[in-house]
Amino acid sequence: MAFGVEDRLRGICKMSEEPKAPGFVLETLPPSTFRNDFGRKRRQHRQLGVREYWIHDSSGDLPVPRLAGWRLPANEAIRPDEDGRMPSAVLGLALCLRYRPRRFYDPEVRRCLPSQEEEAAQRRREAAEGGSAAAHAEARNAELEA
Repeated sequence: MAFGVEDRLRGICKMSEEPKAPGFVLETLPPSTFRNDFGRKRRQHRQLGVREYWIHDSSGDLPVPRLAGWRLPANEAIRPDEDGRMPSAVLGLALCLRYRPRRFYDPEVRRCLPSQEEEAAQRRREAAEGGSAAAHAEARNAELEA
């Protein structure tokens, strides 16, 4: 997550093509690179100016924590709070550890943010309700005009 850069979809972030380093990096660990992501890559991100570096073992098969994060450049480990959420100072959100898939928690509204699937379903419901609401409003207008 990089703030203050062009808003466009990127498959990967090529630092040589960006005006500044992302503030928040979350890597999903494949078994083939997890040692590199824990060590060398974290050092590289720190040198590039990344403020938070996170790794996630989505399989649960690796000999590492399922989710770990560090505040850089101090290399300070991010610890779960009393509710099991890991706060990101960069995002102003926390990662919920108890949900699969992992979810972001918004402390301002005191709830987890919806997943992409939940957001899409909500948009479909609103569109369906909006259509019927529009039809109802038209019928009501016609009734009032008569």
